[in-house]
Amino acid sequence: MSINAIPSGVQIKSLAELGSAVKRRDSTLDAVLKQNEPPPVGSVNADNDPSKLYATIQKNGKLIGTFYTSGLSVTPNDMSLPKDYSIQGSGISLADTRIQQLLELYGGEVNYTRPRQDPNITINAATLFAAQLAGQ
Repeated sequence: MSINAIPSGVQIKSLAELGSAVKRRDSTLDAVLKQNEPPPVGSVNADNDPSKLYATIQKNGKLIGTFYTSGLSVTPNDMSLPKDYSIQGSGISLADTRIQQLLELYGGEVNYTRPRQDPNITINAATLFAAQLAGQ
């Protein structure tokens, strides 16, 4: 059978003849599509914005992790995370929990981007870091 040949018994109709068989998008589908559109460029407040950098962990000149004030953490692809890596909480408390977990797993030095508000927190972090070094 050639491409131009139409088998007998097959009826060909135009789309106009099908009428209601041709379904158009309804308003529900339009609403769902609009909801999933990305925000316009320039209006996104990213968690990993450099102004929200909270701390980094380094060991032997290698970056172990980067932490933001939202609690977001970024690690190199070749670094594995602890099996119980915290997902509970948010903000700086989540970042502090994740920093402690990576320190326990890899060790290293925490470098905060801004001076901490509470001096007791800084003292506690220094004590935990010293204890971590003593345990290695």
